[in-house]
Amino acid sequence: MAKGGDNKKHRVSEALAIVALILNIIIIPGLGTLIGRRTREGIWQLVMSLGGLIIGMFIVLVSMGAEMIALMFLGFAVMFILPIAAWIWGIISGIKLIKESEK
Repeated sequence: MAKGGDNKKHRVSEALAIVALILNIIIIPGLGTLIGRRTREGIWQLVMSLGGLIIGMFIVLVSMGAEMIALMFLGFAVMFILPIAAWIWGIISGIKLIKESEK
């Protein structure tokens, strides 16, 4: 049995796949993937985007108090790189959903 929604039983309609892509692009990466019935992939995208923001902000705030510039740059990198990677992954997932959708 295929994992991640590749099974024919888990195909979504073309309209739902388009909505999933739009949600991944505009709202938050992972939300559209979850709606497109790719649960594991969508959860990881949400964790990357939200977790990256939260952990990055925490690192920046801690480093500001301790006046550690290198740690602050690490926090900014986490805060931007993880959500951008999740956003790109969400776009790819949305495009795959459209290609695999029932027409």
